[in-house]
Amino acid sequence: MDFLSKLFSFVLFTLLVQEMNSTMSKRDKKKKSKEDPHTDKAIRYKESKAGPSEKSVVDKSLVPGIDLKAKDILEHYSAYFKDTNMKNFEGEVLGYVTPWNSHGYDVAKTFGSKFSLISPVWLQVTVSEDGNKYMIGGAHDVDQGWVADVRRKGGKVVPRILFDKWNGQNFMGLFQDMSRQTQLRKLLLRTVNEQKFDGLTVEIWSQLGGNARPQVASVIADIAAAFRSAGLLFVLVIPPPLYQGDTPGMFGAEDYSRLVSTVDYFSL
Repeated sequence: MDFLSKLFSFVLFTLLVQEMNSTMSKRDKKKKSKEDPHTDKAIRYKESKAGPSEKSVVDKSLVPGIDLKAKDILEHYSAYFKDTNMKNFEGEVLGYVTPWNSHGYDVAKTFGSKFSLISPVWLQVTVSEDGNKYMIGGAHDVDQGWVADVRRKGGKVVPRILFDKWNGQNFMGLFQDMSRQTQLRKLLLRTVNEQKFDGLTVEIWSQLGGNARPQVASVIADIAAAFRSAGLLFVLVIPPPLYQGDTPGMFGAEDYSRLVSTVDYFSL
């Protein structure tokens, strides 16, 4: 599978709905020059009814976006086409959901058919003070009823897991000790099976700041291969390969080559 088919940008669903009010006093109007094309003006609009709509954004001529205006967004942002099972994009789509924004959970349930994967930001891997034991945090956020609802819509649930409060010594202990690697692999597999997830979205690469790349790739490849053998999905969160001015990033072609055969998806 080539790079473009495995590397995709994902939608992060954390919707924040806020009321927007724009007012202008008579005094303000006098100060504005009528000849200034950049003069701020209050936008007059009539907001559509929130919720399901008989027309899609295509029917409303909002998709091309060539002449899209702020007024169009203000009028239609709270409505959506009634057939939420319709999917126009054939590629894979991953949506993130955060516990601190409950609206995201509703969005995932409503539009679950449009997502291939849903990644709730729930879990952390923590390490004991002596560095010898790994534990899972965040399980209290898991909502099995919501997981079942998303699955009924056709989405697969792959929670994001972060290596929380790990320092350099913790990582080096993992890289140098095969028994710790085995412990971590078994812990992640057991957690996914017990919670009946479809896999995990693992965030670890950026925490190392571009250091120990061969070592972390080796650990990731081992875990990803075990997931694949168990019929589970493994998504790896990666930083950009290039930054502004074509500055090389912390994840390059060599890193991709090490992992492409075992990682199912890369989340950029």
